[in-house]
This record gives sequence, structure tokens and C-alpha cells, in this order.
Amino acid sequence: MAPMVGGEVAPSSAYRQALTRRGYVSEVNFLEPEDGGLAELFVNDEGCVFDLKIFTPDIASAMFELAVDARLVIYTCGTPLWVLTSEEQRQDLPAGTDPDDVAISDSASRLFELLSPGYDEMAAWRARVISEASEARSP
Repeated sequence: MAPMVGGEVAPSSAYRQALTRRGYVSEVNFLEPEDGGLAELFVNDEGCVFDLKIFTPDIASAMFELAVDARLVIYTCGTPLWVLTSEEQRQDLPAGTDPDDVAISDSASRLFELLSPGYDEMAAWRARVISEASEARSP
């Protein structure tokens, strides 16, 4: 997630203020909402990364609220997807961004819906790699 203007990452005081309002004051923050979600939030001056351990609606809500408050663009790893919280953010995407790789999320539930398939793929991959590594170490 990053504040963007004209296709470039554009750090802003609004971004830092939004982080502070939500209590994300260190470089690494842990989110453990009541619905069983788990994520680490890594923060620097140019943006932030949510490392999703257990992706739940409450984690999506925290992501969505921060994105709206700080006007952040969300970019997923894996399958490329730019998630915007308003149509106006489209002008801030890098030139040449494929329109098919852009989605608008007007709610936390929509963000959860958009990100869940990629999270599920990554979780399955992670489980497979861990299993294979464990089997390789077994005598």
C-alpha cells in the first residue's frame, strides 16, 4: 500500500498521520483482531506492507480503513491487482497500467472479496512448501 500521485510513490504527512491515528507507530506492527486474523504491518516513509498470516474480514477492515484515511493505493503480490478505494485514484496509477488489473473497493467486505483468492493461493503454496521441506528432512 502506498500513497501515489501521478504514477509515483508520494510520501505525505497525511499518510504518517493516518498511521499514527491507528496506533501504527513503529516499523513493525502486529494486528490480531478478535475474529482470529493475524497480520504484520511493515511501515516506512514510502508505504506499508501487510504480511497476511491469517486473512479475515477484520484484517481487511483495518487495511481498508487505513487505505481510505491515507488515500493509499493497494497493490497485491502474486497476481497483479491494483485496488483503489475511489475512482479518483485511477489518475495516480503508473502510466500503462492495464485497466484489467485495477479494481475499486468501496468497502472492507469488497476488499476482503478481492484479496481472498490471492491469499488462498499463497496460503496453499506456503503449506505445500513447508510440507515438502518437512518431508525432505524426515529420515
